[in-house]
Amino acid sequence: MNSPISSVNVDDAFRDWRCRFIAASEQHDMAKWMRADLVVEAHERWGRQATAHIVEALAATPWAVSASYIRMLYRTALAFPPSERTRWPLPFSYFRVAAVTDRPTDWIQRAFDHRWFVRDLIQAIHRETYQAMSASEAVIRVDVPSSSVVGRDYYRRQKAARLLADAWGSERCLIRDWDAFRAGWDAQVAMLINSELGGE
Repeated sequence: MNSPISSVNVDDAFRDWRCRFIAASEQHDMAKWMRADLVVEAHERWGRQATAHIVEALAATPWAVSASYIRMLYRTALAFPPSERTRWPLPFSYFRVAAVTDRPTDWIQRAFDHRWFVRDLIQAIHRETYQAMSASEAVIRVDVPSSSVVGRDYYRRQKAARLLADAWGSERCLIRDWDAFRAGWDAQVAMLINSELGGE
């Protein structure tokens, strides 16, 4: 017959495990920040060619990375220099999300103050972006929402966005009725895919 495990031992064991797990997570985040700082250093040394040099140098190693990953590290490290990032004890993923906005420190502060999960931060950014764009005249950059018909395929999305931009005569379009535009967006993209790209 199995004897019950005392809750004291379980609590102590779990507390020890939790401490080790948090330490490992912090080391993982520290490693990302170290990589981001090294990417900034590479950009200072080699300029615009740094991303290509890094990708090429690591291509044949187990640490191969994509150019988009290098750009993400660079953007995040520039948005949050070492002197600032210690103000918020949050994981790297929060900083990565906030770095793509026009007010990264504001978003990080809000995430910290409200104790948001990363998905809450993303939703808040999207919500505020859409509210800002729903004014009577919103100038937007033509791009295809990821939830659209072509969300599965990046290249088809890009081609559809270019086709829409060509059809409307500019990469930037003046939208007078944002709600109507958003409602008809998927239908326009689907029509373009079917007629121009030979879609399903």
